[in-house]
Amino acid sequence: MNKKYIRLDYFQLAHPLSNASVTHWFRLLAENKFDVSILSIPRILFTTLTTFFTFPFRLLENIVYGRRIKNAVPKPPLIILGHPRSGTTFLHYVLSKDPQLAFSSTYEVMAPHQFLTMGWLWRFLYKLAMPSTRPMDNLKMGADLPLEEEFALSLMCNASMMNGFYFPKRWLFYFRKYVLFEDGDEADISTWKEHFLYFLKKLTVKHGNRSVLIKSPGNTARIKQLLELFPDAQFIHIHRNPYEVYVSFERLFEKLIPMIGLQRINSEEVSHCVLECYKGMMGKYLEYRDLIPEKQLLEFRFDHFIKEPLPILEAAYQHLGRENFAEARPFFEAEIQNHANFQQNKYEMSEELKAKIYSEWKFAFDAFGYDK
Repeated sequence: MNKKYIRLDYFQLAHPLSNASVTHWFRLLAENKFDVSILSIPRILFTTLTTFFTFPFRLLENIVYGRRIKNAVPKPPLIILGHPRSGTTFLHYVLSKDPQLAFSSTYEVMAPHQFLTMGWLWRFLYKLAMPSTRPMDNLKMGADLPLEEEFALSLMCNASMMNGFYFPKRWLFYFRKYVLFEDGDEADISTWKEHFLYFLKKLTVKHGNRSVLIKSPGNTARIKQLLELFPDAQFIHIHRNPYEVYVSFERLFEKLIPMIGLQRINSEEVSHCVLECYKGMMGKYLEYRDLIPEKQLLEFRFDHFIKEPLPILEAAYQHLGRENFAEARPFFEAEIQNHANFQQNKYEMSEELKAKIYSEWKFAFDAFGYDK
């Protein structure tokens, strides 16, 4: 059955943080001074109980796999960059079909402490509970489909922009501190690196000697840190018309906050977050883009990609020196065909809003060649 998201999502008990550790869960609550919406109280109580209940399973995974995880050496990943709502998910779905790449599936990302031992259970539960499409754009969802590792990091540590969606009143705090690393605090950077690398090691233990396909919009601003971990990492950056990004990202907030937010914010606060996120993330990307060696980065536009995905992917593989495009092509074709009937959301905006977006994001219009 195709489940629909409605405002009653505020009363649903299930929450991603149910799979966090007890320590991390209470650290997040304390960091946000237990400032939560009354509507979220049942969800918070359920999440608290679940974090205690899953403790033995987290402990079991550490006992069984701890040494293998510690000794794992991930290969340089292939990293998808792009601001939220720039087409990164569609690209992620297609590239994940490359048989030479591993990726983090939804059930692995949502149970990062347990998927090596109890993954079979979480896979079964998510298959039962998940809707068939995403609420913000109707792209397909599923327990086995790729999902960004940012969710996993949010269940492991504070250094994730996803924590801002759980506590949206402090969305910009988490974004600036753990995506832009504005404070310059080496402890923040070390926390993110430690948990990001740990998750990749767990994927390496499970998927063997394959490069991992990584996709998280936050990484668009973390180029410097990613290269410090993996100097030979390869990057594909997909970008989209900024007007479309604005309205689509605003819709993401509208749909996601009732589902996973433990606080409520108004439309003016959402607009401010959207404007500041784009300025910060794309500004940081343009600042550090030149650190990536030329043969390790390819950029293209979302509107070009959806029109001619296979030629663009072939050009990307040639540019990056990946020699298995012919092998991967049939898998890419099948995945692209699965999306043949997908309809993008249509948006309208006032001239006043367009003028505001252009004024705030002119640097990106100029850098990526979009019309005013």
